[in-house]
Amino acid sequence: MAGMTGLSLFYTECLRREIEENLVIQKLPSDAALNWGILGAGLISHDFVIALRTLPKTEHQVVAVASSDTGRGKAFAEKFNIPKYCSYEELTQDKAVDVIYIGSINSVHYDHIKMCLLAGKRVLCEKPMCLTLKKTKEIIHLAHDKGLFLMEGVWSRFFPIYTRIREELVKGTIGEVQNVQVSMGFAVHERDRTKFRAFGGGGLYDFGIYPIQFANWILGKPDKLTCSGHLTAEGVDESSSMSLMYPHNRMASILLTTKCDLPNEAYVFGTLGHIKIWPVHCPTHMQTPNGIEEHPLHAPDMRLNYLNGIGLRFEAQEVRKCLVKGRLQSNKMPHSETELLSKLMHQSAFEIGVDFEEDEKKQSRSNSRTASFHAEAIATGVFP
Repeated sequence: MAGMTGLSLFYTECLRREIEENLVIQKLPSDAALNWGILGAGLISHDFVIALRTLPKTEHQVVAVASSDTGRGKAFAEKFNIPKYCSYEELTQDKAVDVIYIGSINSVHYDHIKMCLLAGKRVLCEKPMCLTLKKTKEIIHLAHDKGLFLMEGVWSRFFPIYTRIREELVKGTIGEVQNVQVSMGFAVHERDRTKFRAFGGGGLYDFGIYPIQFANWILGKPDKLTCSGHLTAEGVDESSSMSLMYPHNRMASILLTTKCDLPNEAYVFGTLGHIKIWPVHCPTHMQTPNGIEEHPLHAPDMRLNYLNGIGLRFEAQEVRKCLVKGRLQSNKMPHSETELLSKLMHQSAFEIGVDFEEDEKKQSRSNSRTASFHAEAIATGVFP
């Protein structure tokens, strides 16, 4: 415990309570199906439900969908044969719902997570958890206070290739790891979700979390981060270059852009060779000194909106495993990592001129309203 302060102590104490006191809050019976409620009827929610359909019905069922637009909610329910469509508030009060998947736009994640937790519902929320570090900490504390499971949907962490990478690193296939290098870019700068600051736009908050979390997963917690980049006329990051320094003289280099397509590859360099995976955020291919491996995904029964969207099934499986064990968080995507990612993303954005915390303060002072009624419509373009 030496050297730990603040939230580090908080998380350690929470984990201690779970382990030493066998804390099991609302444990899911191992033979029961996990009943999902879907908050938001956009494209990412569409893919999430398709992904759930590849899992046994005895383990996963979608029992309700909530939408800010009744017509959209009804159409979504009919398309997927979901028995109930309703408002957000009604969803949080539905006793049949075990856990709520939040697939709304970045700027309203905080409000939606808080609504669910206060109503006693467990939550899986699309990344980023919140747009500010302050709100991220608040939400995590609330989940612990309520004794409720909460996980940020960084779906990459649950792909089978992550297990294979770890196996190769443990075997020493590439020697001592020295460097991580990631490029990730898509021509999405004209899409509402990335274009507008009020929606938490820009590449960093749209998909930048993926390369950052990958570097952390390989190298640990960084000692230092520097970031430079360009802003659009709307005041969101269009492109950025990041350097993260880690203990033992290791480092990571990340390139992001919303202006064009990049290779979307990640490299892990060691003293004896390297490992390469692609695509960065939803990897199905891996190259090691021994050759190339392909890890194909299950075939969907409907058309997906996003590349490898069927891979959302892996994070759903993780949620169920955690609930069967009575856990408040996932060991693969713990709250401490969510907080760290929030801190790093805030610092990166701040260094190139984006400060969502200051934006919220200005909005509060002016008592202005963001276009929250568009939150779900814009979320039809949410990146998984």
